[in-house]
Amino acid sequence: AFRLFVFAPHFLPFASVAIDRTVAMDVLVVGGGGREHAIAVKLRESPKVRQVFCAPGNGGTALEERMTNLPIGDSDVAALVAAAEEKKVALVFVGPEAPLCAGLADALNAKGVPCFGPSKLAAELEASKAFSKDFFAKYKLPTASYRTFKTGEHEAALKYVEEEYGAGRELVVKASGLAAGKGVLMPQSVEEAKEAVKEVMVNKVFGAAGDELVVEQLLVGEECSCMAFSDGQTAAMMVAAQDHKRVDDNDQGPNTGGMGAYAPAPCLTDDLKPFVKEVLQRTVEALAPEGRKYVGVLYGGFMLTKDGPMLLEYNCRFGDPETQVLLPLLDSDLFEIALGCAEGNLKARVPEVRWKPGAAATVVCAAKGYPGSYPKGLPITGIPEADAVEGVKVYHAGTKQDASGLASTGGRVLAVTGQAGDFKEALRRAYDGVKQIRFDPPGASSSNLHFRNDIGHKALQRLAA
Repeated sequence: AFRLFVFAPHFLPFASVAIDRTVAMDVLVVGGGGREHAIAVKLRESPKVRQVFCAPGNGGTALEERMTNLPIGDSDVAALVAAAEEKKVALVFVGPEAPLCAGLADALNAKGVPCFGPSKLAAELEASKAFSKDFFAKYKLPTASYRTFKTGEHEAALKYVEEEYGAGRELVVKASGLAAGKGVLMPQSVEEAKEAVKEVMVNKVFGAAGDELVVEQLLVGEECSCMAFSDGQTAAMMVAAQDHKRVDDNDQGPNTGGMGAYAPAPCLTDDLKPFVKEVLQRTVEALAPEGRKYVGVLYGGFMLTKDGPMLLEYNCRFGDPETQVLLPLLDSDLFEIALGCAEGNLKARVPEVRWKPGAAATVVCAAKGYPGSYPKGLPITGIPEADAVEGVKVYHAGTKQDASGLASTGGRVLAVTGQAGDFKEALRRAYDGVKQIRFDPPGASSSNLHFRNDIGHKALQRLAA
């Protein structure tokens, strides 16, 4: 059995928890998507981990050995804290942003339970785009010029849009609050920009997330996902990743939560990496004295412009589907990394975070119609055959396991990851895995499975150059 010893000096809640390292330990992963399935799989690899509880988990985590789903919503803070105490877990690893922005890490730390994820104040970096842009400006972090507008100021926002377009500057319109990844609008003209302002501020298409608006200069370049493990003092940068937001090939169609990803991303060249690493480190150092000590994954979205990398935004957690390519490449023990960060001293447990050579690519299998209306309850077959492909792992997102078998519950259903010594082979393996998957009942005349055929096309072009 696992034992938890709490010494609890009031000023150091993270470092106050001592773990008996002579026994196997249990962990709790909060969330139920593909990201959380990948996190749970990687945590289970640790020789120090006995059991992984997932709240709520999904059909994939329900089938995995040494994983147990708990029927708790990922934003039910009180129930999650109670479960962590009841199960006597050594660590809680939070996947999605909503519980972090609701104060889950604070509630766990108050009970002496180590949590890998930032406090509510630190998570404001993602919860409020207006706050984050002001933070960038205050600490001179590289970002696009911008203005913020509160409820009732939409006329001023419209005037600003007209002035900027009149000066030849294109804009991006963003709802400041959490909008499930859909609050960023990319207008193609001044008319579309003004309509975007009205949609967010007047028509409230994003609800309370649009109570404050950010209008910023459009940056041109390649976008790159640059994440780091943070213990509140240092930012240990991961290999860079790149995802694909548009639903269709050739970056066409509406934005999604992500249709695929790959790592390492060759667009972040060796000469750019030190600059990005410095920005991540400066961010962690700037947050601490503001009472926002940052523990968890710091996810910087960077645009690689002709003037250098520029910060688009920060997220307070792992990206999805980037997690499904980053964690297979992680060579160090994720449990030790997360616990070291929660204790406030990553290097004491993991002096250097190591990464495997090679590459990984993931292809998202979505229900036809996503991100619009799509069918649910589709029977899923072919996963064992996909997992049997060399170097392939299928991560579940929108799935459930019931008496009739495995069925879809969401728009993004699976992420099929291929890993290999080089990028082309990793991509080939991923698509070989996808070929095995079906979302169709017997006798179906057309396929209910949608995926992009061009994941990694930018990397392939770079490699061919």
